[in-house]
Amino acid sequence: MRTANRRVFRLLPEAGSISVEQGGAAGDVLFNDQSAIQATIDYAEALGAREIRFESAYYRIDCPERTSPALDTRAVDGHPLVVRESLTLRGCAADRSVLDFRGLGGVDPDGNWQTVPTSATDAAPAVWRGGGLYLDGDTSRPEPAARRIARLELDRLVFRGNRQRTSQTAYPADPVTGDGWDISDKGFWLHDVYVGTVICRDTDFIGWRGEIFYAVGADDAIEQLSLTRCKLLTGNGNGLNLGCNPRVDAVDCEFGDCKIAQEDKGKS
Repeated sequence: MRTANRRVFRLLPEAGSISVEQGGAAGDVLFNDQSAIQATIDYAEALGAREIRFESAYYRIDCPERTSPALDTRAVDGHPLVVRESLTLRGCAADRSVLDFRGLGGVDPDGNWQTVPTSATDAAPAVWRGGGLYLDGDTSRPEPAARRIARLELDRLVFRGNRQRTSQTAYPADPVTGDGWDISDKGFWLHDVYVGTVICRDTDFIGWRGEIFYAVGADDAIEQLSLTRCKLLTGNGNGLNLGCNPRVDAVDCEFGDCKIAQEDKGKS
């Protein structure tokens, strides 16, 4: 912030923590908080803050516009929330903080979606709903250096996708009807990057047209995954989809109401 006498003040974390409200989020059904939350994430990463607090009970998050091809897995446009560094995202409401994901402009994502080219060489239209949380980690193994996302914690959050499950599980989703397994719509999305430890506590991902929790890449794409009191529910794709081989601890969790509750094809 720059004052009238041109002095510059910078928000500093308190005990390593800043809130999305400090970044401009309203926590109100009437306002789209996507840009404020993403700006808070970007600022925390640039500043080296360890934690982002969600102090309200509810946040509306509209999917931003996607212009890149649907199959460009490294493009970050059109993803509602993107994390690039080690962080904790913590809900601090009396119950849990709900992140309510909608379509472009706040529309119902079940019946509305964007269409973009399938790939750089295929102009055929493809459905884009955008999913929820996208991890933009290291694209090559950084050892001996630490991974940029060495530790990601999600605590007391509900990632509400607002997508209903249908009987159509063919993929990709039909660009005319939007029905099917929408591979652009993953609740948790890690694709061919390297991260360290991922910890989810009291955190749910509910209502997505694609995979609910998706982590695919090299065997050590994730070093360790810990899920405690988490629900991965309701989707046209698979629930816990690990195409990598981390150590997995899941305690008091529920996966289901989707095509396959747990897909283990990539694990040894």
